[in-house]
Amino acid sequence: MARFITLILALVAVAIASFALWMRAGSDAADLSEAEIEAARTSGSGARAIELEAAEDARPLATLTGLREMVDRAALATEVARIEARLAAAEGEERGLLTVLLAEGNRMLGDLERAFGLAEAGVELLPGNSQAHFILAETIMARVVREAETGGVSAMVSALDEVKRYQSELAAAVALDPANVDARVRQIIVYAFGPWPIGSKKKARGLIEELGEFDAFRRDFWEVQLLVGDDDRIDEALAGFRGLQAARPDDPDVIYNIGELLAKKDEWAGAAAEFDRLVEVPRTQRAFQAMYQGAKARSSGGFELERALSDLEEYESARPLGDLMPNLARVAYHRGNVLSKLGREGEARAAYERSLELDPDRERVKQALEALGSGE
Repeated sequence: MARFITLILALVAVAIASFALWMRAGSDAADLSEAEIEAARTSGSGARAIELEAAEDARPLATLTGLREMVDRAALATEVARIEARLAAAEGEERGLLTVLLAEGNRMLGDLERAFGLAEAGVELLPGNSQAHFILAETIMARVVREAETGGVSAMVSALDEVKRYQSELAAAVALDPANVDARVRQIIVYAFGPWPIGSKKKARGLIEELGEFDAFRRDFWEVQLLVGDDDRIDEALAGFRGLQAARPDDPDVIYNIGELLAKKDEWAGAAAEFDRLVEVPRTQRAFQAMYQGAKARSSGGFELERALSDLEEYESARPLGDLMPNLARVAYHRGNVLSKLGREGEARAAYERSLELDPDRERVKQALEALGSGE
């Protein structure tokens, strides 16, 4: 797993529909028969990568992994246009592969309705492909999260079938390719961190043990990750990640988690140092995430504030793409905090107001503005 799989995505969906899904539990692997699953595994189509050879006299299209790692919106839009142009003349399996690629590109660009239609078409064209089902699951979840954030109670009710289908598509992805680690991790998240009655640490541990057959390091990683949600076990989790780091010093997921745990312990300088290890050029999704977290640590610790401000400003200017990257409302809020600590109150007020413009319901931003107004 090349990047840290954030917990928020599945947590939101499971929290929306936990009890109703429990009452309606029991979904098959997207209605695939055992014979269809076995045929896909035997032929190798289940684990077929979503990538294509270059057309004559053209540079290769991005692979699915390549698309998912892109951070520049203009570059991704250009790649999506290239995929769409090739899709117009494609047939057979190539058409299916391109459709799945195009679905993921549109999901990352935020056109979720277009992405959903393409992801469904991709599964129809490649019913025995694990990645096609996984991308459909990811698109379903993106729609659920969007509706949960904007639609209130009615969206929570309408999301029930969507969340159930999400779980079904993940089950299909794993059934067709047991080595699909990303799909397995999403399943682990649902059981490890979902509320009652979905959450089950016992079930999560069983899935983590199964993961070890395909990626022993990820198994060990997720055994430690189970501790992270318990504030009474922060030191134990930190020791666990330090142990993993001894075996694989440069693993970005481990480094990022150590940084987050040090921040929880208010060890701001240590946290910033860990995040700094992940900031690289050219900027990756992980680099931007680490810049943001490092800036927060510097702001909270009250040191290297000019660097914190510079990193937040770079993040705002870049507007990097990526699953659940820190949104610009949060970045503007933390920029306001840094500016306030630097004594630049007028600029701090503008940053807070920008944060509220992007997300009017952020109570702590309103409180920060009130504190500025009262001279605190």
